[in-house]
Formats: sequence, structure tokens, C-alpha cells
Amino acid sequence: MNETKDNTARSEPGRVKVLIVDDDQRLQDVVREFLENYNYEIHSLGSGSGLMSALEEIGPDILLLDVMLPGDDGFTLLRDLRADRARGRLPV
Repeated sequence: MNETKDNTARSEPGRVKVLIVDDDQRLQDVVREFLENYNYEIHSLGSGSGLMSALEEIGPDILLLDVMLPGDDGFTLLRDLRADRARGRLPV
């Protein structure tokens, strides 16, 4: 459940990349459908366990982070993200 779901077109210049981290697949799908209507490039994870590698691989412009996740919760992940010099300013 920690793999990136990527069924969008490949990155296009100018498209905003959004990474959704939520264990509720239905909610991921609703948010994905809504944002894709506005031409956002959507990627998602079902837990926070692969977050740092996904940030490196995808390079999102914004992160939508659930608070209640299996394993590390969203607050812990956010604290770790803010402590990372390279990614600490990513909008969440």
C-alpha cells in the first residue's frame, strides 16, 4: 500500500504536481478526480512509509497529507519533513 499510484500522463512543463498521502483509497480517488479536472498532475501513497523517496522521485509542488495514517501519523511525517533542509519548505 506504500507504492505510488501514477495513472496520469507524464510530467508536462507548467503542470502542478500534487502528492496525496492518505490510506483511504476512495478519498484519494475523489481528490484525484477533482484536481485532474483542473489539470493538476496527481500522485498518491497509501501510507507515509515511502514518503521521502516519493518526494525525491516525484518532486511535488504540494503535499496533501492525512493526519491518521498507518505507522507514522501525519504530524510525525510533517515534523520530519520540516526538519529536512532540502524539502522543509514544501507546502503541506
